[in-house]
Amino acid sequence: MTNIEFLRKQCNLSRPQLSEMIDVPVRTIENWEYGTTKPAEYVENMVINKLKELTKKSSKIIVFNEEIDHSPSLTKS
Repeated sequence: MTNIEFLRKQCNLSRPQLSEMIDVPVRTIENWEYGTTKPAEYVENMVINKLKELTKKSSKIIVFNEEIDHSPSLTKS
């Protein structure tokens, strides 16, 4: 599994969704994930950084198929 595929799945994105987000054809993403072709290093870094940004924006972490909300509580203690 490539870094791009791993992070795409962590973000719960389909290939078409990632394709639209980074303006790259779905077929190109498939080729990267299957190892048929490899993106240029700067392209791979750009895609990985974009996906990492998405994971940081999410306040939920998936652990063993359970969602755990880690957003700050707004209630006073």
